[in-house]
Amino acid sequence: MFDVIVMQPPWKTPYRPSWTSVILGSAFFCFCAASLAWQATTNDRGLILNGVITFSPREASVFYWILSAFSVLFVILAILLVFARIRSSTFLELTSDALIIPRGFAGKRFRRISYSDIASISELSVAGSKSLRIRTATAQFWISSSVLPTSEDYQELKQFLSKTASSNQTLQATAAVPRS
Repeated sequence: MFDVIVMQPPWKTPYRPSWTSVILGSAFFCFCAASLAWQATTNDRGLILNGVITFSPREASVFYWILSAFSVLFVILAILLVFARIRSSTFLELTSDALIIPRGFAGKRFRRISYSDIASISELSVAGSKSLRIRTATAQFWISSSVLPTSEDYQELKQFLSKTASSNQTLQATAAVPRS
């Protein structure tokens, strides 16, 4: 009834945030920084947070400045992300025997994970954003759906890696059975 398309190696896809998310994120934190700085400079009242923490007018202004500074830091990170995205192209790749994923902020380093080393695959979903956790005997790696081009790419990758991991577990379990 439904044709299931399962990806097969070799497969290579861009692995980076979309321009839309970078620009919208930058705009959001620019707005936060500006509005919090405005609030800090024009503040003449105290602040009560959740009925637990009470700030005087001066302390509230300092609090707003701190929040504004953190927003500026996120804007700076977004600008660095724009330059990193322009300067380098990061890819996630499936080869005949391994998964190759970018590591680090700019994605200039890569990690090769042999399919035979994959111990388990699990999925974490937070506020609609999904991530795959790939565990090996020595480390764990995360692949976020938000930095793949489409949700279909994510689903196919998840299906392929889950199939690969389950066949590894079957092979490992068979190898661990003692012969009498």
